[in-house]
Amino acid sequence: MEDFSEVLVRLHNFLPSLPTPRINYNCEYTCPMANECNYLGCYVNGTINLKSYATPDVLVHEYGHYIFHKALGYVDHVESEKFARWFEKSFYNPVICEECGSQLIYNSSEAFCPNCGTQYYSSNGNGLIGAIGKAILVGLGGTLLGGFITGMLPGKAEPLDVKMDKIRKLTGMGVSTALISFIAGLL
Repeated sequence: MEDFSEVLVRLHNFLPSLPTPRINYNCEYTCPMANECNYLGCYVNGTINLKSYATPDVLVHEYGHYIFHKALGYVDHVESEKFARWFEKSFYNPVICEECGSQLIYNSSEAFCPNCGTQYYSSNGNGLIGAIGKAILVGLGGTLLGGFITGMLPGKAEPLDVKMDKIRKLTGMGVSTALISFIAGLL
């Protein structure tokens, strides 16, 4: 894991126009609220406070609060916390800009490069798992509908060999329908 100085360099390089905030390390010895505080870190009045046993991910999380405050002020603690959690996650799982190589700010369906301004949009927010799920549903639906229309659904009174033949044909129809749906979903 990176140490605090390496993380601070990365944070500054991520948003170079944003001045680095004051950081109070070992805040449990200097903060008047230390006896009542259960947090590893906090962002208060322009300062990131970190306890001596805090890890760099706590610094990144509190830096997220700092960014939120600089952008919007102290408007909503719930939204600030959501942003700080998202920022911490995205900082440690970076997506890189294809144009300039900088780290993107992203969510599940879009991304923005703070360095060059390039914007990215996902054409399929569900990804591979969503395409597979959709293909299976289309395959099942197509198989049941096709089997009903063509009379291929096995009946109770039919002999076992006839039922098995219909099931084999329906399975082939379902697999081919799902495969076509999957390929079409990727295009």
